[in-house]
Amino acid sequence: MTNNISKVSVLPPNYLSQYSIGNVDISINGIVKTTENTYKLKLRSSDVVPYVWLDLRPELLTKDIRYYFSDNGFIVLDTLVTVTLTVTAGNITEITEKDITLCWIYKCN
Repeated sequence: MTNNISKVSVLPPNYLSQYSIGNVDISINGIVKTTENTYKLKLRSSDVVPYVWLDLRPELLTKDIRYYFSDNGFIVLDTLVTVTLTVTAGNITEITEKDITLCWIYKCN
């Protein structure tokens, strides 16, 4: 007899290609600078989106830039999702929607 609280369910990303996901539209719907080094990103989605991740565009990445997103590598379940970008080191004066790469399991832009 096992004492598992719940069953283990794993759906690795390479298995997702077996499942059809409709016309999903996910985009950055706005960026607001909240402090000198913090930005709030609003993501808008038309449907559930499996495994979304964000990054800064390569042009912004220099050796002195250090940053993190409050959530990264996540499933979007709601129409609107807010993620915070914090720049901890380096000189970035302004972040726009064009500076962020938004990817999900089937598409990266």
